[in-house]
Amino acid sequence: MAVNTDVNTAGKVAVDRRVGGEDVAVRSAATGAAAGAGDHKPAQFAVGVTTQDLQSAVQELEALIKSGRVQVLLSQGALEARREITLPANTLAGDVSVVLSAYPAAMTAARAVGQVRTAPPPPGSEAKANRALIVDMGVPRTVTAVAVPAAFGIYAVRTWNGTGFAYPPTFTAPDGSSSRSYIVLPSEVRTERLEIALTGNGDEQDLMDGTVLALPDVPANLQLAIEGSGIVWREQGVVTPTTATDVTADRWNAQGKRRVDLTAALRDRLGDPTATGDTTLALTLTSTSPGVLEISALDGATRRIRRATLSGRSGEAVDFAAEGRITQVLTVPGLPADAATSEIRFTASATPKPPRTMPPVGPAASPAVELTLDPDHALLVRLP
Repeated sequence: MAVNTDVNTAGKVAVDRRVGGEDVAVRSAATGAAAGAGDHKPAQFAVGVTTQDLQSAVQELEALIKSGRVQVLLSQGALEARREITLPANTLAGDVSVVLSAYPAAMTAARAVGQVRTAPPPPGSEAKANRALIVDMGVPRTVTAVAVPAAFGIYAVRTWNGTGFAYPPTFTAPDGSSSRSYIVLPSEVRTERLEIALTGNGDEQDLMDGTVLALPDVPANLQLAIEGSGIVWREQGVVTPTTATDVTADRWNAQGKRRVDLTAALRDRLGDPTATGDTTLALTLTSTSPGVLEISALDGATRRIRRATLSGRSGEAVDFAAEGRITQVLTVPGLPADAATSEIRFTASATPKPPRTMPPVGPAASPAVELTLDPDHALLVRLP
């Protein structure tokens, strides 16, 4: 069986398998139309995978493990994404938001979606396989392909039927052929666990760290939480793209992007006028199905609020010996010289003296002041 591929390292590719001289297009159920090699995220989440993609993904993962940069690849297929946003603790949030990205990942490291462990080879395969890798994903997931490090070969793959691994295997290497380290399954399977019977004698830790699965499911049941604040946004169901190209808060666009407003959440955590340091907010986006999940940087307008004092003291009492005007200086510690003041708020209270017999001395009437009358504040007007 020859395999012809149109390769894209991100996994958005068309897959053709030549069987007996006939070209057969192979795509997952969530694929739709195949994407070209230059597409970043095709409309309607077209996702295909080839054996060459699997081989490239395993090689990339092996290189990242050796360099200590595993998260670079795991972000392609994961159940959560994190971002830390650091702001001054006295920030006043205007209309602020982040942009979420969620779409299927062509490749997902097995460790990112479940527990992996080694086991003896399946009964009856001891002559050809010397071990098995168990991938326990905890919940049923759709799997279309499997790849392991090059030091191993895949002899057979079995799925979980609820009480044990099923016979016959979903995949078995043809008799007389050498086991390959990457395979596309004959058909999609939905299973909670996988048993991968293996040949080869590579390092066991490399095997558990370097195994890659193709999981075409679309991210679903997304939640965005801020540590210390709880869940600030959630959406039930799968991410459903539209044909739109702009990013809005009411739907996903064709690239799997959507805006989420964080104004209220940030106002609850920030805006302390007496604070001088920074506050770091840890945002976590989670999905019940693995995919490419991203949180953008914060977008929107912010201001700073500071506590001002009168003549260096907050709440200073001002005595008036007679009616008139007294000028008080507002002092704002730490205010930058180039800061622009957009708003000043204060609370004024007074203990009136006996009724006046003379008109007050200024200031001129101003529409910026409101006189509030309520059961605790009365007004006496002399009528002619």
